Amino acid sequence: MSILLFAALALQGPGHSGPPTPKWPVALPAERHGHRVELLNGGLLSFGGFGDAKAKDREQRQTWWLAPGADKWVRRADMGRGRAFFGSARIGDAVFAIGESVESYDFARDKWSELVPAGQLPRSHFGAAAIGRELFVLGGYGGSEAALLVVDTDKRSVRSEPPPPEFAAGDHFHLVVALRGELHVVGGLDGEAFEPKREHWVRGKDGWRALPQPPAPLWAKFGAHGVIGEVGPLGESLYVFEEQSAWRYDSKSETWKRTTPLGVQLVMPGVATDDRSLTLVGGMQVDEPKARVLLRFTPMNEAWQWLTPKSK
Repeated sequence: MSILLFAALALQGPGHSGPPTPKWPVALPAERHGHRVELLNGGLLSFGGFGDAKAKDREQRQTWWLAPGADKWVRRADMGRGRAFFGSARIGDAVFAIGESVESYDFARDKWSELVPAGQLPRSHFGAAAIGRELFVLGGYGGSEAALLVVDTDKRSVRSEPPPPEFAAGDHFHLVVALRGELHVVGGLDGEAFEPKREHWVRGKDGWRALPQPPAPLWAKFGAHGVIGEVGPLGESLYVFEEQSAWRYDSKSETWKRTTPLGVQLVMPGVATDDRSLTLVGGMQVDEPKARVLLRFTPMNEAWQWLTPKSK
């Protein structure tokens, strides 16, 4: 059973009938978008993004922690650099904040440390994923924008590799994910035409090869995406959600299929995924910007559940 579902069901108590109403996780203390959320030690770590618009840096350095089963988020150490619309990954017990530089978070010491100095990576609007001990970064604004950048977290070094075919400097908001140990790049926004794309590439040992295109153009700003792994017969799949459309890419059959859309337009929510669910923590709800969003998608029944009262 997944970490997120186990924690929710453990709080139901005896005598519950019908579908459980999860009491964990809980919503962030206030609206936040453009942040990142990672599963860590059975809880959730939220960091960066835009918070209070009146704050000096819009709270872009803040880190929040929700312990397993807890009903309140608590502040942890700030990042050294403010970030929004950036990238992150978890490798083992380490969380990495990626954007302009790379910082790693040590949970036991409650400390962010700079792994790669500023100047070698894009600042925002890029896609990022981890495979093995390496971080892969593509697209975005600021820094080098014309290549696939690979961060070796052991050597603390950055190298350039060929990007997918048709990629050009200025392209951004790609969906960059690791599926079955390979790097996938889906869609993105054409930096010249400013139109979303339908491309789908996978990086193998012999370079890039094209995969079946998604049924519609896809990009990462509005909505959410994440990989849910080994869900019974579904295997490991990429899910992409928008307000009115949603798609599942099955990595085994290399096919795209429809699934249940969000039903609400969100700007850059935090996404936490495990083997059985995808949870959205925050994100700016376009029709109600101050809403504290918290939703969960369960692929076995292809259903969304609001974990906070729906305001509209």
